[in-house]
Amino acid sequence: MTEAEAVGAGFGADIGALIAFGTTGMIQGDGSCAVDPVTGRGSCSERISDKFRVVTILASGLVGYPLGVLYPKNSSYNVTPGDIQILWASTLLGVGAGVSFLPESPSTSSAYAAATVGGVLGVLAGDRFLVRRADHSRTDAGLGLLGTGAGALMGAGVAALIDNDLNPPLVFSLATAGGLVGLIVTERTRDPRPDAGRQRVR
Repeated sequence: MTEAEAVGAGFGADIGALIAFGTTGMIQGDGSCAVDPVTGRGSCSERISDKFRVVTILASGLVGYPLGVLYPKNSSYNVTPGDIQILWASTLLGVGAGVSFLPESPSTSSAYAAATVGGVLGVLAGDRFLVRRADHSRTDAGLGLLGTGAGALMGAGVAALIDNDLNPPLVFSLATAGGLVGLIVTERTRDPRPDAGRQRVR
């Protein structure tokens, strides 16, 4: 196993588990609770059990493990360990973008759905605009994550200055926009080498 395949295995397992976590949370929702008028005790009915959620998350992580190995192995472009690491930045931006479209008081199912779908789209966007464009080193990926986080904090700070009530959609929107600007500026500053293309082994 190459270094990129090892990093891809960890990334695939983590993303698989997170997707299952979001999907089961979306199915679970808020749950329905009722109070017995005789005893006065409350009871809540769950759509899925906690045990089922844990098993699903673990199983999805195990499925994501080999898929993560195949990502750099079968891609038509060169995938470095840094390329895979910088996908976390685009994933977080996708989650923030998805949540920013929610209303001020969303349901639990909607929040899980928006975060999960946004994260998946963030991974795909990162593959398209970051991984295929250049070969990132681990240092490039670390600074990219740092730039994304710094930009997101500045965006959230601007939201706090604009709105004292800290409206969640506004905070997530500006934090996502700031994180995106931070990632773009870091990419322009570092200027990683262009993608080397598929490495053919004889």
